[in-house]
Amino acid sequence: MPDNRALLRRVARRDRQLARSWVRTVRATFRSELEAIERSTRNAETLSEWYLAAVDALDPERWIVALRSLYRTATDLVFADTFDDLGVPLGDVDPYTVVETELVRFVDSKAAKIVTTTANYLSRTVAQVPEASLLRRSMLGETKAESGRVGFIRRAARRLFDTFRRDRAPRIAVTEALQATATVQHAAVRTIAAIQTAVGRPQVLDHRWNTVGDDRVRQAHYEASGQTLPVEEPFYVGGERLRYPRDPAGSAGNVVNCRCWETYENRPLRTTTNP
Repeated sequence: MPDNRALLRRVARRDRQLARSWVRTVRATFRSELEAIERSTRNAETLSEWYLAAVDALDPERWIVALRSLYRTATDLVFADTFDDLGVPLGDVDPYTVVETELVRFVDSKAAKIVTTTANYLSRTVAQVPEASLLRRSMLGETKAESGRVGFIRRAARRLFDTFRRDRAPRIAVTEALQATATVQHAAVRTIAAIQTAVGRPQVLDHRWNTVGDDRVRQAHYEASGQTLPVEEPFYVGGERLRYPRDPAGSAGNVVNCRCWETYENRPLRTTTNP
């Protein structure tokens, strides 16, 4: 394997490139979502009708399709890198088949969370629409006054999704890209261990928790730095068992914005023979 610092630089560069490509897809998905909302709410005459139609247009399947495509690309790239780092030929291994079950569950959960968060943003935006004054209602009538509120929320929704594309999309892309690469890398290493055993060269694969070593490292991760265990055993980090840095099974306090990284070493399995 390359030395750890060189590996960190290369992996960080790869992950940044992935995250940048993911930003484009996430932004495009938000754009598609807004278009669906505008189609669905075209005939809404009241604020409540607009909100119900808008929430109904938030389809998790839209995000599932986008995220699965991104994860498939990341899986192929990370598997190839990890096999190369450990000096094992990839051969005819289909990376996505190896991780599909876990990633599908992962993607479905993430898609549902994104949609729920968007619905909450829409709810708060609707709550901020000002009531028509009594004077305006008396001058225009209830129907026209309510129509003005619907026009207000249409414009507010466009501004909200502009904010999503500018600010929320990069956060989602970076978070998901880093979690995906960590998940796939760990699966790749376990696959390598299984391959080595199957071909009669059983080895013990150890994994080590590493931090970037600056003053932004959280205390629990600083204390975990240097833990080295067989790859089947999770790390003990801040009172939790994490299979790898950014393990999606971990709590937000242990996972969100984590910059730690995992390295691997293989060593021959020691066997004893009877004299």
